[in-house]
Amino acid sequence: MSRLLELNLYINILANTHPDFVTELTTAFTMAVDTTEVYKLPDIVDPDGNSEPEVYIMPMEAQED
Repeated sequence: MSRLLELNLYINILANTHPDFVTELTTAFTMAVDTTEVYKLPDIVDPDGNSEPEVYIMPMEAQED
């Protein structure tokens, strides 16, 4: 224990992108009162193949009324 041992690890990251939707999301809707809109989210793709994407949908603050 009288010697100090040092270990340096170097990692070369070639690519690390986040999962993304295949096409752009529609973010603006015009709706009438008492109507229901059905919207299917686009497919999700992970170009690196190293993630399992999950989608969480929540209402925006102050937009629930």
